[in-house]
Amino acid sequence: MIIYLLVGLGASLLMALGLAGIVSSRNSIRMLLSSELLYNASLILLLLFSIMYPVQASLLALMVIVLATTEVAVLIAVIMLFYRKSKTLDVRAAATEEGV
Repeated sequence: MIIYLLVGLGASLLMALGLAGIVSSRNSIRMLLSSELLYNASLILLLLFSIMYPVQASLLALMVIVLATTEVAVLIAVIMLFYRKSKTLDVRAAATEEGV
């Protein structure tokens, strides 16, 4: 039973690191990686939840994996367009320019 507590604490730590990375980051690639940390932490918590409801939690975890991969594909395309237009990956510096 203690192993489940440790896994839950580890997932909570991952979630806190991802949230801190999103809030404190200026680089769009780093923000993308931090959001992936959030997705992975939620996936670990879903797999921990699958002990009680194995079928439902496994299907939900599969949906989270599919959602994470599509989110990465779309965000990489958006970041590439953002870089082409502003010539920087710094979100705050590009937001001060005109037309961005």
